[in-house]
Amino acid sequence: MEKIIIINSGSVSKKYALYEGERKIVVFHYESTKSGYELTEKVDGVMNRTTKISDSDYRKAFGHFIESILKQGKIKDKKEIRAAVFRVVAPGEYFTFDRVIDREFMKKLDQVHKQTPLHIEKMKDEFEQVQSKMRDIKIVAISDSRFHKTIPEVARIYAIPKEVSEKYDIKRFGYHGISVASISNRLKNIFGRVPERVIVCHLGGGASITALKNGESVETTRGYSPLEGLAMATRIGDIDPGALFTMMESMGM
Repeated sequence: MEKIIIINSGSVSKKYALYEGERKIVVFHYESTKSGYELTEKVDGVMNRTTKISDSDYRKAFGHFIESILKQGKIKDKKEIRAAVFRVVAPGEYFTFDRVIDREFMKKLDQVHKQTPLHIEKMKDEFEQVQSKMRDIKIVAISDSRFHKTIPEVARIYAIPKEVSEKYDIKRFGYHGISVASISNRLKNIFGRVPERVIVCHLGGGASITALKNGESVETTRGYSPLEGLAMATRIGDIDPGALFTMMESMGM
């Protein structure tokens, strides 16, 4: 049965999961903490161990992951892995669809680099690491915004001229959609259905709150970029634009 790797590069962590069909074999969770870098390994859903790792192992986490699963016998050869699947965080209608990562995709990603530098820099670095270790592997992008395509227009559109919104592709795309979808699926497994009204909180280095109605996203705190909404580890969240102008004037900017 074919094996694939799922890759999730967040603002303060990197997660890799090896799947055989629908069976999750192993998960490596690399995390940047106040005391340094840590790696938590899970096998068949059970935590195996948490160890301290070096800065180099964190920066080159994909290579470390591949070497580890080879040593552990989870794979016998890298050629067993047919695809690497990425969670992709980027603004724009183009990125609300799941896509094969090719030259066009990378060009589009470069165009929105300034809007989500925390995620895009890390994603591009991961792409390069995967390609350097496994040149013939297929790389697929899973949209972190796709789940929020159900948000009604009244909640999606900013109070700006429609022609500006359409010309520059500015609207609330929302993020953490993959996380919210997984929680929705978990609720369905527990209760047999998703309750009519649910509030989902994703709280980590990045944070957001999403309102679900009958299992669909109808409102979320994140908007055009991952900056909007709740205060986060390195992002301020919502702030009155007038306050920014006051700060700039006071600082002579």
